Amino acid sequence: MPWVIAVLAASIPLGATAFVLASPKFDITGSVVEGTTTVPAEDVNAKVTSYMDEPFLIVFHRRNRFLFDPTALKAVIGASYAFDRIDIDKKDDLVTVHIQEKVPRLIWRSGEHWYVADGSGTVIREITKEEADVSEDPTRPLPRFLDVDHADVAVGGSVLRPDEAANALKFQELLRTQNILFGTTRVDRLAGEWMSIETGDGFNVLFDPLADVDKEAANLDAVLKNEVKDRSALTYVDVRFGDHVYFK
Repeated sequence: MPWVIAVLAASIPLGATAFVLASPKFDITGSVVEGTTTVPAEDVNAKVTSYMDEPFLIVFHRRNRFLFDPTALKAVIGASYAFDRIDIDKKDDLVTVHIQEKVPRLIWRSGEHWYVADGSGTVIREITKEEADVSEDPTRPLPRFLDVDHADVAVGGSVLRPDEAANALKFQELLRTQNILFGTTRVDRLAGEWMSIETGDGFNVLFDPLADVDKEAANLDAVLKNEVKDRSALTYVDVRFGDHVYFK
């Protein structure tokens, strides 16, 4: 019958397509992550596996080499990590993910969440408290910043403006040259653009990262050498107002 022939003719291509999309013969069976330095490759690979196991039209999966979408995988990885570059190569049944990481320069805490960010203030990834307590260089741990307002943070977003981040890190370097030990730098956006940094001697230094931090550090050094007899009695030194330095 003509209609039976027509149905069979239409169903053959559909059946062949379904076979190609469902057959393990066309699955991607392996994935490799290259180029990571601070982020464990296995953590990124777990994102790759999770993406490939996603269902497609209920019965198929992204693991099929014809349903695999490199752009979609980049978005999945980018939701958890802010890398400088992600390149994805697919050859037969193997996917290779090439990563170029941003360089971690600081640790940012907001509420009970910890993150690493680069030198421009861009959040690279969320980390655990245990990771925050471990440094690649025990003699030079990453500087810690605390957002006292507990603002929401997104991977790939910014916690500091590039000029703020650069100047805050520079101010910390200047403290090191003065042999001033320091801990957490507190950021309070509701109070203003200034920051407060805790020193190992127990007092805080209030400074403006958008001002001339070289001058602020020089003024701090002058006050500590010429006007402060006992640092342990200090509560704070405020260098935000040019040559007018206040301390208590």
